[in-house]
Amino acid sequence: MVANQYLDVTGHGSAPIKIPKNWEAAKIAAKSAKNLAMNGSTELATRRTLKEQAIAAQMPTNCDNLLNLSFDQISKIAHKITISDPAGLSSGCKTDFLPKAAAGAVAEAAYDNVLWLLAEGASDHPVHLKFQLFSKGRWPIGLKEKSFYLW
Repeated sequence: MVANQYLDVTGHGSAPIKIPKNWEAAKIAAKSAKNLAMNGSTELATRRTLKEQAIAAQMPTNCDNLLNLSFDQISKIAHKITISDPAGLSSGCKTDFLPKAAAGAVAEAAYDNVLWLLAEGASDHPVHLKFQLFSKGRWPIGLKEKSFYLW
């Protein structure tokens, strides 16, 4: 399972996976869960490292052009998520932060996955595994009270 691989490479392999039973439980988890990163590094540090690797693999101008094109498309998709009610994403309240938080999370994961692709990263890289969770219709909310929450 991709979630187990993701937990293993982020150093949280023993964390039990919890799937919230309803939107209220998902909201509670999303408000206080921590994102997972590899080897204690932050997501920002991982993103920086991937960008350096992508520039080395693709040449700076080519890398920047591909990232800009990707960012434009990712932004459009994220915006559509925030203004529509995709099946399973709406909790019923138009002012609810959850669809916006999910849109932001998927946008970050997609952008990081583009960096991973350009960097020609390993298939077990946590950035790629996180994106795979989203591509399978799951939102890896994060770690809370030693459990991994997955919507």
